[in-house]
Order: sequence, then structure tokens, then C-alpha cells
Amino acid sequence: RGLLRETGRSGGESSGRPSDLLAINPHAGYAIGLDIDSGRQIAVMVNLTGEIIASLDEPPPSQSNRQEITANLESLTARIIEKAGLPRQKVFGIGLGLRRTVDPVTGVAYGWPNIPGWEAAWNDFPVREVLQADIPFPHIMVDDIVRALGVAEANYGSGRLDEDFLYLLADTGIGMAIMLNGAPYIG
Repeated sequence: RGLLRETGRSGGESSGRPSDLLAINPHAGYAIGLDIDSGRQIAVMVNLTGEIIASLDEPPPSQSNRQEITANLESLTARIIEKAGLPRQKVFGIGLGLRRTVDPVTGVAYGWPNIPGWEAAWNDFPVREVLQADIPFPHIMVDDIVRALGVAEANYGSGRLDEDFLYLLADTGIGMAIMLNGAPYIG
């Protein structure tokens, strides 16, 4: 599938044939990350090693009903793919982070606090199910942005030094992710 590439051979001291050294092929596939907030929306395209290939950062359009939300997510996805200049079939999936309580197992969002016009549209919204029907990528993940940021901290930030930590976000609200053994606690 081209997910790995050879990077050379080991210069081992042992007898026998030297080992082939392998690495992830960063351009074997791509993923889209979406961060949706009431004040801005961000889309990034990354390769398999997490390098950002393209990004968009803009204010979101009006989203007072689920059709508008879905149309916006479809448009944002299409525009980041176009900006990256990649064929759609090279995209393995989408990760959607919302600034709201989300059940990551079912992909259901539970409303949007204190934003007139958004609360009703997002309340008990099966976002992943809708995206799977409208944007058919092999993998679609929907989660609370604070848990997603906790995972990023565990993989790329100070969290690499300690598998158990709390990630706090004080933004338009206050949120916390509990990270245990390097993974978010869900419950």
C-alpha cells in the first residue's frame, strides 16, 4: 500500500544480512483536521507524519440549522482538499473537534452553549453519522476539542514526558481533558 519506505540498511556488527530500515511514507495518505467554533473555523490537511500541507482559518458562516452545518463542513472539507492540491482518494479521514460536549464513541454533539441560533441546531446532533453519509471517508472522528488538544499534548508537547496529566483550556469557556496512560479518559 506504500505506507512504508526503505531508508537504508543497518550497519550492524552481527553476522548475517543487514536489516532494512523502514520509515512511514509521509505522502502515502493524508488526514483533515477541523476545529469549529462560533468565532472561527480552522481546517488543516496533514500528511502521515503530522506535517501541515495546507490550512484555512476563517470566520464560520451562519449555522442556524443542521443543513447549514452540514453544508459548511462539506464546503470546508472540499476547500482544504483543493487548497492542498490532493486527490480526494488520498485522504484517509477527518477529525472534527467541537467546542462542546461530544460523545466520541457515538459522534453525537450535545448542543452549543451561549451562542444564539447555534444551540438548537447542535443539540443531540449525530455529527459523525451525518458526515459518514455526506462525506464518505474511511475514518471520521468527532470529539470535544479539549480532549483532542489533550491528545496533541500527549503526542507532541510536554505530555510526552508524563503519561498521566490534566489538560486545561481557558478560552471562551473552561474545559479539561484527563489523560491516563497517554490516552484521554472518556466518561
